[in-house]
Amino acid sequence: MVRSQSRRALALAPALVVAAVVFGVACGPPTIDVGTPFSIVATEPAHGAVDVGVDVLPRVSFNRAVTVSTAETGIQLVVAGADLERTITAQDNGKTIELVPRHALPRNTDVTLEVASTVEASDGIALETKVDATFHTSP
Repeated sequence: MVRSQSRRALALAPALVVAAVVFGVACGPPTIDVGTPFSIVATEPAHGAVDVGVDVLPRVSFNRAVTVSTAETGIQLVVAGADLERTITAQDNGKTIELVPRHALPRNTDVTLEVASTVEASDGIALETKVDATFHTSP
């Protein structure tokens, strides 16, 4: 009985090979999913926001968890070309970075939240480009 099953399997082998080749040609080569690029999904305040309170705690939300050490060096608040003193905290399992300015933001001023392309996800993948979001504080 085992011998007859083996013969049947051998008889079907060429047909299976042909089917696999035809299927591969018809469907194309297999694709490899390399995942979604590491990116920013939101900034708070949003780029272009006006009348933002001077006590705001700006935030950057990412699609994956961030390596906090790269966020510490790669995310800045900038006024008139100068970095403001701030600390950062990670929230939402590392997917959101909140910036805590040492002092209230200056009134009636453009503030730019700069995120360098050196900021990395926890898997070591860096942002593809630098991102700036500028908002204006209230008078």
